[in-house]
Amino acid sequence: MRDWIARGAPYEEMEAPGLANAIERALASRATVLLDTPLGPLDPALGERRAFAVWIELPLDVALARKLTQLNDSVPNGQEPRFLRWLGGYLTAYQDFVHHACQIQRQRLRSRSDCEIDGTIPAESALTDLIPRMSAATNHEN
Repeated sequence: MRDWIARGAPYEEMEAPGLANAIERALASRATVLLDTPLGPLDPALGERRAFAVWIELPLDVALARKLTQLNDSVPNGQEPRFLRWLGGYLTAYQDFVHHACQIQRQRLRSRSDCEIDGTIPAESALTDLIPRMSAATNHEN
């Protein structure tokens, strides 16, 4: 990861095996496809497909706290010592390069997103705001 960041964090090097094929299959069935991807509209799996991109604005410390809470709450019984070792390594990595990678993500994707929502408000409120915006954009494209 450090080397990738040192090379300018080229998103085209990121791989998600099977994602492009899964998107193709879903689109062939005329399904609506919703992706939660750290690369957003720049994800190589999207290819030239048009995507409605949503940036969720959230302070990085809050995002980190939420993710760690989610992971902590899902640790199976008996796996706590293993999780604590992993957590120590992750927090070191976060300081070394993950935080910087998140800053790169914000810099590249925020301005390329079709809309932005406030990640600090309740999810229900964010969806109430987001759904009409997505519908309007989808209807405009058709």
